[in-house]
Amino acid sequence: MPRSWGLFLALLCIISHSTAQDCESLVTCTDCITKNSSCSWCNDPSVFNRLASQFNSQLEPIGLCRRADLLSSSLGGCSNVVNPMGTIDKEDTLNSSDPTVTPQLVSLSLRPGLPQSFNISVSPPSSISVDMYILMDLSFTMRDDLQNLRMFSDELVRQMQNLTDEFRIGFGSFIDKPVSPFIDRNTNFSCAADYPAVAENDCEYTYAFRHRLDLTDNVDTFKTELANAKISGSVDQPEALLDALLQVAACQSEIGWRDVEDARRLVLVLTDGDYHMALDGKLAGLREQPDGKCHLDPTTKIYNQASLVDYPTSTMIAEMLNDQRIIPIFAVAKSVTEVYNQLSEIIRSAFVGEISANADNLLELIRNQYIQLSSTIVPVINGLDAIPELTMTAMPLNNCSNGTLISGDTCTNVMHPNTVQYGVSLELSSDYCKRSLTGRETHLLNIQFIGFGDVIVNVSGICSCGCEKEQVTSSPVCSSIGTYECSTCICPSNRNGPICQCPATAVGGGGCTTSSNSTKICSGRGSCVCNRCECNRAPNGQTYQGQFCECDPTLCPSGVHESGRVLPCSGHGVCGCDGICRCGEGFSGANCGCTSDTDSCVAPANRNTGELCSGSGQCTCGTCLCSDYSVRFGLYCEECSVCARSCSFLSSCVRCHIEQNCPSSCNHVSIVSPNEHNNTDEELRTCSITEDNCEVTYQVGVYVLGTERNIMVIFDETQSDINDWSAGCSSAFPIFVIPLVVTIGIILLAIIVIALWVAMKYLIEYLEFRAWKKSQEDELWNTSGDNPLFVDPTTSHINPKYRPRTTVQVVGGGDD
Repeated sequence: MPRSWGLFLALLCIISHSTAQDCESLVTCTDCITKNSSCSWCNDPSVFNRLASQFNSQLEPIGLCRRADLLSSSLGGCSNVVNPMGTIDKEDTLNSSDPTVTPQLVSLSLRPGLPQSFNISVSPPSSISVDMYILMDLSFTMRDDLQNLRMFSDELVRQMQNLTDEFRIGFGSFIDKPVSPFIDRNTNFSCAADYPAVAENDCEYTYAFRHRLDLTDNVDTFKTELANAKISGSVDQPEALLDALLQVAACQSEIGWRDVEDARRLVLVLTDGDYHMALDGKLAGLREQPDGKCHLDPTTKIYNQASLVDYPTSTMIAEMLNDQRIIPIFAVAKSVTEVYNQLSEIIRSAFVGEISANADNLLELIRNQYIQLSSTIVPVINGLDAIPELTMTAMPLNNCSNGTLISGDTCTNVMHPNTVQYGVSLELSSDYCKRSLTGRETHLLNIQFIGFGDVIVNVSGICSCGCEKEQVTSSPVCSSIGTYECSTCICPSNRNGPICQCPATAVGGGGCTTSSNSTKICSGRGSCVCNRCECNRAPNGQTYQGQFCECDPTLCPSGVHESGRVLPCSGHGVCGCDGICRCGEGFSGANCGCTSDTDSCVAPANRNTGELCSGSGQCTCGTCLCSDYSVRFGLYCEECSVCARSCSFLSSCVRCHIEQNCPSSCNHVSIVSPNEHNNTDEELRTCSITEDNCEVTYQVGVYVLGTERNIMVIFDETQSDINDWSAGCSSAFPIFVIPLVVTIGIILLAIIVIALWVAMKYLIEYLEFRAWKKSQEDELWNTSGDNPLFVDPTTSHINPKYRPRTTVQVVGGGDD
C-alpha cells in the first residue's frame, strides 16, 4: 500500500510539472486561456517590465502564463490575474407558469477545456392535453384492423379522455405512390380486380397519403370518417409511410395541431407492412427529393406530390417530427416489429408495439403505449451538429426517482409527482477558438424531453481575455515594431525577443553561459545579445571565437595574409580552442599559410604545358623549391647556373679566375684549354668580357666529373695566356666617333634640305614673274588684228541704183 501511494504521488508530481511547463510555453493571453484550462495570465505591466529587463538578452518572448496555483509565486506577485471560469445563467419559467421541465432557459459561457454543468428537473404532469392523429395503412391486408378500429373507436376515445385533461383525435391513411411499379396500371389503380371478393364500391384508387379528419374532440365525426374509409391496393409489400409522416409533420394548420405548450402531440401508426425508403422512387423514375412542405390537394386532401418526388429519408422524418414535437407510436404486426424497432433508433421519440394476428389487442396496445410514453423521460439534444467542438451529455442523477433506468439516459415508469434530476455537462475543445469571429457567435441548443418539454441552451465560447481590445500596434514598449497586448509584446514574424529587439535571423542561439549554473557571461570576453554571445577583440586585434567566446585567437600561429596583414591562421582557417588552426579548403600547414594552389609555380612560358617549377623543383605552399640551389634558381627555377645559359652570371667568376682571386662560390667554374672540352654534355655558348677597351671572347660549357656538374670556360686558341689581355684582343672601336659622325650627318642633311628649299622657292618666283610680264604685254591695243577685242571703225555701203565710177571711202563713220 505505501508503495502504491508513492507511485501515485510520483505520477502526480510529473503531471503537475508537465502542466506548469505547458502553461509557461504559452506567450499570449488568448493561447493561455484557450489551450490549457489550468493556466492563468498575469495582465500586469510592472511584471512584464521587470522580466523584460531581466531577460533582455534572450530570443524568446516573455510569457506571463502560469499554472493558476503557481502564478503569483512564480512571477513574484501579480495585481491583475486573468483566469475566466465561465458563467451559467438559468431562467426557470419561460413558456409556462407550471413547467414540467425547469429551468427552461440556460445561458453559458464556456472556457475551452473547462467543463461546466447544471441540473434539470423533469416532473411528469398530473394531467395533460393530447392531440392524437391516427395514421392507418389501408392496403387490403389491413381490412381486419380497420374493422376492429371501427368497433373500438368509442372505447378508444373514452379511455384516452380518462387519461388526459382534453383529448382530440384526427384521422388519415396511406397506401403507396400511384405510379408503376408500385401499383398495377391494368387494374385501373383499384384493388377490386386483384381482390374479387371485395366489392367495387369498397375499394378506392391508390394514393400515398390522404388526410381524412382534422383533429377534433367530436367522436361522432371520427366514427363517421372511419366508416367511410375504404381499402385500396398496391403491388409490393412496403408502403408510403414516410410520405405520410412527412405530410403529418408539415401540414400543421391543415391537420389542426395545437401549440406544443398546450397539448402533447401523438401520431398513432397502424400497419402490417414495411415502408419504402429514399431512392426506392428511382424505380419509377422519381429522382427529385421532397422539399419538406405541405402538399395536400385542397379538394381531396391527397398528397399531390407523391408521383413527382422520391420517398423522404428516415433522417428527414426524424428531424421534422422532432422539430414539431410529434411523438410517433408504431402499432405494427409481429412480422415487421424489428423493422420499426430499427426506425425508432433514428426517431428517438418513437414507441413500438405489436398488434396481434386478429388485431384484438389494438385498444390495449394503444392505451399501454400512451401510458409508457407518459412515464418515460428521454432527453434528446438538438443542435450539436453546428458545434462539433462541443461535448454535451444529459444523464439522470437520482436513479430516475423510483423509476427504471434504461439505455443510459432514459428513465421509464416515472410517475407523478416524482421528479427526475438530469445532470447536463458541457465541455468545449480548444479547436473551437480556431473558428472565425462569425463562427464563434452564440449557439442555440435544445434539450428535448420527449413529451414533457424543452430546455433552450445558449452556448458561447470564451476565446479572448478582453484585454486584447486595448492593444497598441507599433508600441514603443515593443521597440516600435511589435504589438503591446495584455502586458506583453507580440512580435511580427521577422522579429524576436521580449520586446521584439532581435531579428528573426537570431533564432537558434544556445544561450550565453557554458552551463546552467555558470554565472560568467560569454566567458568574460563578450556580451550577451539576443541569447547569443557577441565576442570582444583579443589583444592581437582578432575576435574571440566560440559559442561562449571561449576560444582565444592568440594561441594559434599567425601568418601573412594576401592583404599583407598578419592574421591568426593566416586568415585561412579558424583558431580552435586547443590553439590549433583548422584550415579552410585549399590551405594547409600549422598556420594555414600553405596553399594547395600550384598556379603560382608555373612559369609564364609553361602555361600551356602546366610544368611546375620548370621541371627542376617542387611546388610547396605555392612557391618553387628548386632541386639544387647551386645550379637552379629564379622564381620558377628557370635560371640555371651550370646550364651555359647565363653569361652575366658567369662573368664575375671568369674575371676572378683571370685575376686569380676567386671566392668559394666560383669553385664550380674552371678554365680549360680548347682540347679539353670533349666531355661537355651541352652545347657551348659564346660569351665575352670587355676590359680596358679590349673585348675577350670565350666559350662556356658543362662537363661531368663523377656525379658533379661543373662549368668550364674555354678561351680562344689565340689566347694562350689568359692574363695577356692584348693577345688576340682586337682594338675596340672608338665609341665617341659614332655620335660625331651622326652629328655631322645630321648637319649636312639639314644644309641640303635648306638649299633645296631655297632653290625651289626661287624657281617658283621666277615662273610667276614671267607669267605676269606676259599678261602685261597682252593688254596693249593691237591694230594688226592680233588683239581679239579690236574692231575696225571703217564701214562700206553700196547704192544699188547708183553706179559711180569710183568708190568713195568715208573715214570716221560719218554720214553718206
